[in-house]
Amino acid sequence: MQALHTCVHLYWNEDVSSSLRDLYDFTCLCNDSASEQFWEAIIKTAKNMNLSPLLYDVVCLSEFFFQLHCPLETKTQLKSHLNLFQRVRQSITRFVMKRALVPDTRACSSVSLKICRFIAYLRGHLMKMPVHVLVPHMFRKLSMVLRKS
Repeated sequence: MQALHTCVHLYWNEDVSSSLRDLYDFTCLCNDSASEQFWEAIIKTAKNMNLSPLLYDVVCLSEFFFQLHCPLETKTQLKSHLNLFQRVRQSITRFVMKRALVPDTRACSSVSLKICRFIAYLRGHLMKMPVHVLVPHMFRKLSMVLRKS
């Protein structure tokens, strides 16, 4: 499923500078295919691949930014697979991503945008590597940045 592929790219990428485009692609794919069978298939595939929480987040973000027309039953079904810890974690993630996905322009620039982009950057790395590998990696990156400036 191309829509799930887009979700994974959007959420597993530590660089969110082009993630709004990925979110728009996801919205277009869903709106172009928006049938009951499409939503049933995407839920089934997401569940089989343990991507239901990710799909739920991307659907919520897509509704926020681009008014995705997702059936209420679909969201309810996706949300029903989440335990309390996942719901809290996802609320925080969506809060950060709603700010981090804002275009990086002078008009939109703010301290909260920079903080949320940094958190999204860390989150993307953390999803790809364990903490004991991430911490030294981040210190190396920080030292390289400090040497350049």
